Amino acid sequence: MTRAADPKLLLVAYGAPDEPHAGSLFLRALCRRYPEGKLCRFAVFSKAEPGRVTDWEGIPVMEAMRPRETVGGRGMRALRRLTSLWVDWRIRRAQAPRLAAQAAAFGRAQEVEAVWAVLHRPSMIYMAAETARRLGVPLIVTVNDPPEAFAKDLRMHPRAARNMHAAFEACVRGCHGLGTASEPMRRTYLERFGRDSEVLILGPDDDERRAPGTWPNAGEPLRIGFAGSLYAKAEWMALLRALEEVDWRLAGRDVSICHVGKPPTLPTFAEPHVETKGWCTPDEATDHMAACHVTYLPYWFDPERGPSVRLCFPNKMTAYLAAGRPVFFHGPEESSPAEFLSRYPAGVCCHVLDTPAIRDALASLFADEATYARAVEAARRAMDEELNMAEFVRRFRRTVAGT
Repeated sequence: MTRAADPKLLLVAYGAPDEPHAGSLFLRALCRRYPEGKLCRFAVFSKAEPGRVTDWEGIPVMEAMRPRETVGGRGMRALRRLTSLWVDWRIRRAQAPRLAAQAAAFGRAQEVEAVWAVLHRPSMIYMAAETARRLGVPLIVTVNDPPEAFAKDLRMHPRAARNMHAAFEACVRGCHGLGTASEPMRRTYLERFGRDSEVLILGPDDDERRAPGTWPNAGEPLRIGFAGSLYAKAEWMALLRALEEVDWRLAGRDVSICHVGKPPTLPTFAEPHVETKGWCTPDEATDHMAACHVTYLPYWFDPERGPSVRLCFPNKMTAYLAAGRPVFFHGPEESSPAEFLSRYPAGVCCHVLDTPAIRDALASLFADEATYARAVEAARRAMDEELNMAEFVRRFRRTVAGT
């Protein structure tokens, strides 16, 4: 990703640079492909040493302490909701302006030509436009999660949530370039804010993809792959119950599950049928998924999670398709994964928690060899056309140039 006209960017992002999560992988992939010497980062996180400048991925990083965005623990929801008004006032009036001034001073010393802000968490939303204004440079914005998700997770008072949404809308409407997390988010923000964007979904390099899956041999047990964090717990439990009801046999075959990542809590009845691999490198995780016949992607049916379900795009989808295996999507019909699978039918969907329906949907993928082969072919097309590193970088370049 080299071009003389590429501006020098100040990346303003929440979280320590080396944190191992999907957002850090997103940033790392882009930063590694941006021209050398044309990027610096202002990192806001809880264990920062304010003002310290270090090196990350060959770029200078200035650290800043993140504002406290909630008061009260998980069991104190009423307190968190009430105090969120004070927290919101403090961030808007004092902490975000102070962070913006620090970021702008760092950016000025680095002679940046644009600000690239990831609108993740309220503090980033409140400081993004102010940082660009102080520097007198364009603002480039990427959105991976909708602000409605932050309001829910932080138990924000409606008035505090409205303040955050207003700042978010101002950033989106006023930015020079906008990157969004999915095609549904792109359409929604175009309709809501009158602002088009580039869809930025992290994809693998060609050498990180595995060979397309093949139809299971006669009598071969079916293996379901599941990678990453377990956030959709009700959906996961419904799958386990659906398989237990038929003694872990489906389409005339024994069934087992291979899980990669932090081991999920398992009911006693499921323990003999779920193999947990624990934490693995990305390459190892892909290999484990490639050794399965289908991968499992659950998403919340909880209506409170609706904005995230509709607008976000789960990294699991890309990781599963990179393994060359079809996807069993278990979540709402009105969701970004379901919309994606309607364009690229790289698997099957189940839009209910009903256990017979779960089994029917999963078994339909193994109805015959041709059905399975069509899903594998659609997965290949999705990777070739959209979910690949080259396309990801091209779209980011267009975002920086202005959308």
